[in-house]
Amino acid sequence: MNTSTAISTLLRDLTVGRLVHKLLLAVVAGLFVYSLLGGAAWSRFAAFGLVTAYFALTVWSLRAGRITGETAQLIAAGRHDEAEDRMQEAVKRFGVVRPLKMATLHQLAVLRHAQGRWSEAVDAGAAFLGQTRGRSSMQSGTELLVAEAALEADDLHTAHRLIVALRSKPLSTDHFAALLVLQLDYQSRLGLWAAMDHNVPAKLNLLDLRPGPEAGRGCALIALAQLKLGRGDLGRALSERATLLESAAALVDGRPLLRDILK
Repeated sequence: MNTSTAISTLLRDLTVGRLVHKLLLAVVAGLFVYSLLGGAAWSRFAAFGLVTAYFALTVWSLRAGRITGETAQLIAAGRHDEAEDRMQEAVKRFGVVRPLKMATLHQLAVLRHAQGRWSEAVDAGAAFLGQTRGRSSMQSGTELLVAEAALEADDLHTAHRLIVALRSKPLSTDHFAALLVLQLDYQSRLGLWAAMDHNVPAKLNLLDLRPGPEAGRGCALIALAQLKLGRGDLGRALSERATLLESAAALVDGRPLLRDILK
């Protein structure tokens, strides 16, 4: 499935769904007022027929929502090929329920992230964020996902923009800890060792809230900063801690700088 085409299809469905909703409200309201003013009896039947058709289309849309839910379960289970097939089906199914289409767009970003298709994950995530209204935990989670994908794609500009934006917003403790890992990763790519050294004890406490691989990566990045700043003892101690949380091979995968802490 072509990601750009899928994004375009979902954005088109969101636009069409919004127009259908507004048009239906306007027409039904007009027919109702017309019937109240003594208009022909057919106007009431026409209004009833339009509302019935809209509800039928809504029920049809709910099927796509169920497919999207199945896709999320397949992604979580690591069955990406099956998730791709279900996602393609969900994208092709037209619907007028905005939250369901938004959920499909979000899961497309999650799927591309899980597949390691970083640039496409950034595109899908950015499309989702461009359609969101207000703040929500899903929006913050998507911004973190897009920032991570941008780092993996070496798109430092996008990563920096999202990291700065997230730092200015209220976040849950879990999301704040995830942001710390991304910030350390970004700073290491620019050689900002002094910034990475700021308030290390608090950072290590936050990292304990993340899953092992993320905690290990964050700890390894702080260890690297300590070695670069000439603090070999602390750097080696943190390096040992990092390898207890994540394998050495996984730590250096995509981050060759971390080889320095394993010497």
